[in-house]
Amino acid sequence: MRLSVKQLGVIALSIMCMCGVSLPVSAQEYSDVPAEYKITPERRLELYEQARLEPGDAIKRSLMFPGLGNIYADRVFKGMLFMSGAGMGLALGLGGVVRKDTTFIVIGGGAFASIYTAAAITSYYDALAYNDALRLRYKVNLQLVPVVRPGMTGAMVSLEW
Repeated sequence: MRLSVKQLGVIALSIMCMCGVSLPVSAQEYSDVPAEYKITPERRLELYEQARLEPGDAIKRSLMFPGLGNIYADRVFKGMLFMSGAGMGLALGLGGVVRKDTTFIVIGGGAFASIYTAAAITSYYDALAYNDALRLRYKVNLQLVPVVRPGMTGAMVSLEW
């Protein structure tokens, strides 16, 4: 079986990618790449806006069920830890209710409440971290730059991307 030069190049590129070898030049720097395959900064921003997460949605999910917001923010292991911890705290508290033991009720209720609160807070920051990683992956710069335009008076400042 004979392989063409193109097939050998594809095989070599596949092996390099599997081994984690980074290519020195991005594909957009080649001049022979057709225009329809080049991603413009506007398209990158559009892709980023479609894929980004709302931190408020992560908090809402964690308030519905502890750990769900972390899973939404792509932190599955952390979300599962919060779910299991909240479940154990709730079980301990309910066990105290059944046994009429206030020590179990206090410890279980306190554990559940603290885990519930921690899950909501960390889900917010996990969503922000997800958005930061996404911004770096899409190479989107979201710095707000103050722009003063002619004709603007007083303290009017326009912030643009």
